[in-house]
Amino acid sequence: MFYFYICHVKLELANMITRSIKLESSSPENRIKKFLLTIYSFHKLTDKEMEILTQLIYHYQLIEQKYSTVKDPELFNKLLFDTQVTKQIKEKLHVSDPVFQNYMTTFRKKGVIVGRSINPRFLFPKEPFNLTFIFP
Repeated sequence: MFYFYICHVKLELANMITRSIKLESSSPENRIKKFLLTIYSFHKLTDKEMEILTQLIYHYQLIEQKYSTVKDPELFNKLLFDTQVTKQIKEKLHVSDPVFQNYMTTFRKKGVIVGRSINPRFLFPKEPFNLTFIFP
């Protein structure tokens, strides 16, 4: 089952003219990827890094949804980095374990992964939301 998500990007220029751009996607993974592309200038991740991060965030959301009665981010992150989940990600993206581990190291260096958790600035609401850029 695919869900239809919409993300509104609101651009406010110096003279406070507002421009809205509607980003539509047919799947949660596509929505995450579009979000990462939208904020590219803040993280400068490569395409492959964004693919892997997209899968990590997607699986985080699946775990969060599965254990919705438990509000423990530490548990979600423990399950996210479980060998079974990382194996699924590696198989889906056709990435070997050493290459995957290199990406995890890169994510730690870039601040995408802090300790054993995804940096919260990359986790966003599952519902439609507004993102505002202000250009002075």
